[in-house]
Amino acid sequence: MQSTNGCRKAILYARVSRKEQAEKGYSIDGQLDELRDFTDAEDYEVVAVETDLGYSRETLARPGLDHVREMVAMGGVDAVVAWQRDRYGASPYPQLLADEFAEHGTRLRALDNSGDGKTLSCWTV
Repeated sequence: MQSTNGCRKAILYARVSRKEQAEKGYSIDGQLDELRDFTDAEDYEVVAVETDLGYSRETLARPGLDHVREMVAMGGVDAVVAWQRDRYGASPYPQLLADEFAEHGTRLRALDNSGDGKTLSCWTV
């Protein structure tokens, strides 16, 4: 579903599990800045921003992610976008979420470093 202005709708999701991550360049604000740049360039309308601070990737039980899942289930969201795949959780959680979201017409996306330390590529399931 697209918004009335023609943009696709996206939810941004950011997570850090420990204070040390935030201090080493994984801050919530830093993640969201890169996600906003991406969604602007890709013509997404950001309809929600959800964050989880202090939650491990070893569980799907996270308040921000729970809210994302509720919004996706209501429909009308084209993509959920995170900074890196591991923000969604450890394997197999990204695939489980991708399958769940696909039932509602929503794609799971992440910006991941391509390996050269400079270029970001987009991962989509």
